[in-house]
Amino acid sequence: MKPSNALKLSLWMYILFFFGTFAGSFGPSLLDLKDLFNASLLETSNLFLVLGIAEGTGCLGSMVLLKFVDSNLVLVVCLLLQGTCLFLFAMTTHFIIACVALGVTGIATACSINCVVHQCNVAFPGPSAIIHGVFISSSVGSIVGPLIAQPFLTDREGACRNWTENNGFLNDRTFSIQRINYSNGGFPLTSNISIPLTRNNESNQDYAVTASKYALTNSSTIAQKSQVYIIYIIIGSFQLVALLGFIVLFICERNSNSYEKNEENSSGYNNLEAGQNSNGRLKTIIFYVCLVPAYIPFGGLPFAYSGYLSVYGVESYLHLSTQSMATMTSAFWMLFTLGRILGTVLSLRMRQSVLIYTCLIGVLVASVAVLFLSEFGEVWLWIGSMAVGLFTGPLLAASLAWCRTCVTLTPVVTGICTFANFTGMFLLQYLTGQVVGYFGVDWYLYFIIFLSLFELMLFVVLTVLGNYVK
Repeated sequence: MKPSNALKLSLWMYILFFFGTFAGSFGPSLLDLKDLFNASLLETSNLFLVLGIAEGTGCLGSMVLLKFVDSNLVLVVCLLLQGTCLFLFAMTTHFIIACVALGVTGIATACSINCVVHQCNVAFPGPSAIIHGVFISSSVGSIVGPLIAQPFLTDREGACRNWTENNGFLNDRTFSIQRINYSNGGFPLTSNISIPLTRNNESNQDYAVTASKYALTNSSTIAQKSQVYIIYIIIGSFQLVALLGFIVLFICERNSNSYEKNEENSSGYNNLEAGQNSNGRLKTIIFYVCLVPAYIPFGGLPFAYSGYLSVYGVESYLHLSTQSMATMTSAFWMLFTLGRILGTVLSLRMRQSVLIYTCLIGVLVASVAVLFLSEFGEVWLWIGSMAVGLFTGPLLAASLAWCRTCVTLTPVVTGICTFANFTGMFLLQYLTGQVVGYFGVDWYLYFIIFLSLFELMLFVVLTVLGNYVK
């Protein structure tokens, strides 16, 4: 391998690593972001919609942009925009400004990832293992993301437990619940206070006053010590570091005139569809159209699950801490990465369609198991979540490999698949947030099961169409 190609490969993996870091840390920090922007969970879930629209726009725009502009120059501009806008997203407390900053970040991220895929096809047209290795780095980043976020998240469970432990009269026969809302410095401060039922009404009033005073003081402390903005400052800073490497590459390749653009009719892509009749082309177009809804759950399901896993663990009957859920989210992405590695190995021994069906059925079974077994304790939520991560890991790479057996994987087809993938990553997170916001946190698992079943049915339809297209 040439030294320049080794540098490129390192930079590509670095970019996708921090894309995974950003995506992995977003879910665990969602409750703190809700407080930062003084918004409800329903409103905060709009951030996923903004990201989905921005990622899709950037993916489509990059297909046109790469025909006219050097991809290294596009990467330099995109990395600069990503780092700058992540700083803005971290420092603002205004929800609208945060949405704009996140939208620009999404467009730049999609452009940079498509540039990576474009350059990888040019530099390594033969071995498919290279592109698998590049995308595995994104999964590794998703493991590290929650671990980076964990020290800066607010411990919400500990806040309620401390006052209970320090006031023994709450330990016996607590019946009535009073919801108290305060506002301090733009942060929504909400606390559920339990008041014991005693025979002395006057004592009850004293207890209520004491609880209210403690809730105000404790909630103010929680809001003021939230450091969620540091997470995105760290990620944005490391994004800017990659600028140096791509500036060097851009200058060297412009001076040597060694960079060649990848064209759709190059030797790397054999236009196998040129000889098709009109009926065959119509079937191929229908197949292309069906790729979009099929790839949305392929890319979006693991992000929908991990994005609200922390919210479910903290606000459901389990009442787990945010730190514990950040660790669980990191472990989820660790099993997701292991699934991608195992999928690469298993694809050498079995057909891609068999691998995909195995994973889809595994995801559905694991989702149902989480629903019925998590009520028996935290350990079952761990086991079920790890199973979901393991089975969703191979889906995206396996579906791309399967797609190549039906049609020619030209840059346009790749663009369609990545567009649907990016759209699904954040659209399904947005829809999950809407379901949780409207119907309650218990509906989180019902919606995940629905997505798993819907994904399985879509691939059955796509398999039938693929057999007609071949």
